[in-house]
Amino acid sequence: MKKLSILLALLLSVSIFATSCGKKIDDSVSSGASSSVSDSADKSSSGESSSESSDSSSKDEDVIDVDETSKANENVKLDHEMKETSKTRYGYSTLSSDEKAIYDKILDAIYNFKDEVDFGKEITYETYSKVYKMIYFQETQLFWMRGILQPFENSTSKTAPLYYTCDKATAAEMQKKIDAKAAQIIASFPSGASAVDKLLAIHDYIGKNCAFTDVKDSGSSQTIYGGLIEGKIQCEGYAKTMGFLCDKAGIENLLIVGENNKQLSHAWNMVKIDGEWYNIDITWDDPTGNSDPNFVIHNYFNVTDAEILNISHFQDLDTTAFTPPKATATKANYFIYYKLYVKSADEALSLMQQEMTKSAKAKKPVAEIKCSSKEVYDAAHTAVINKAIEMQQKANAESSNKITALADGSDSHTYVIRINLTY
Repeated sequence: MKKLSILLALLLSVSIFATSCGKKIDDSVSSGASSSVSDSADKSSSGESSSESSDSSSKDEDVIDVDETSKANENVKLDHEMKETSKTRYGYSTLSSDEKAIYDKILDAIYNFKDEVDFGKEITYETYSKVYKMIYFQETQLFWMRGILQPFENSTSKTAPLYYTCDKATAAEMQKKIDAKAAQIIASFPSGASAVDKLLAIHDYIGKNCAFTDVKDSGSSQTIYGGLIEGKIQCEGYAKTMGFLCDKAGIENLLIVGENNKQLSHAWNMVKIDGEWYNIDITWDDPTGNSDPNFVIHNYFNVTDAEILNISHFQDLDTTAFTPPKATATKANYFIYYKLYVKSADEALSLMQQEMTKSAKAKKPVAEIKCSSKEVYDAAHTAVINKAIEMQQKANAESSNKITALADGSDSHTYVIRINLTY
């Protein structure tokens, strides 16, 4: 299994965490996106293959060291309120007291755009690398942070350089746009929304307003700025945008780095709902190749480890920098929570008709349900496909929006039966 590796850029003597991803095309089972403590990643147009960049030095020429003007500007406001959230993060809780002190020093230095971090004592590169990677992937608000690690000349060092994608003043202007958009999204939550309702609103907003892109199309494709402002991101950008909005909504979360089943680098999230952890992957729930801007699915909304780990998603514990919690609960799964879960073919026929009619009335591009097992899925899928035209006719009879075409978007891996609808 190829790991998300730290690549040595010889010309600049820096290490870069880099991921590349294959993005899901149309509505078939998907794969990756982009996650790199740098901004080097490639998209495969077919979704079948994508290679990790081996020439990382070519991506480093745009490294921006903080200039004296921005370092002196102490009045620039960034999202410092998130610094308190940092101390409640799951990853942070796994660190030793010495590692937490290093984490705090690096975080403070990055918030203040310092050109180096002073640890106050000699530390090993191994410790620095572990903590730095954790900050890069878990502190999703740090959109100006470059994912570059400078190897120590000796086995230990008291300081390490830091790199940024922009200066402090520019970051502050970008932050204003991010804050405004985040506030707009949070304000859109329905009155009395549960944690799952809020998470669904975040998930669907990202799916409807973001598109998977080649990193060359956008220098912010692995950041929340790409997700919230530019709308062009790769998997790291999807996962960071999800994590950032969950932070804003008060939903505990973390970002997982690893690979998909095609051995392409990937990133996704875990969220904590009512004391239980779940996996959620908005990259794979936003498949490319569909022209409807409202097309978003829910195959990977709050799923268990048993459904994805070492099947479609493979964790890289070294790059994630800690062992994630277990996800075994099912209550907050999209299909179970919203009563779209069936245990027989007869239930599937009845519920799919109901959902197709409901979707037609709202002009939604999908009608989807989930089956309880492979056996139920096989029987229910056959039954639904055989009755699909009849269901279409009944839905059209009850709706002013007329379904003109159907397409089978079902997924035998997740037991989701989905009919894509065209009007």
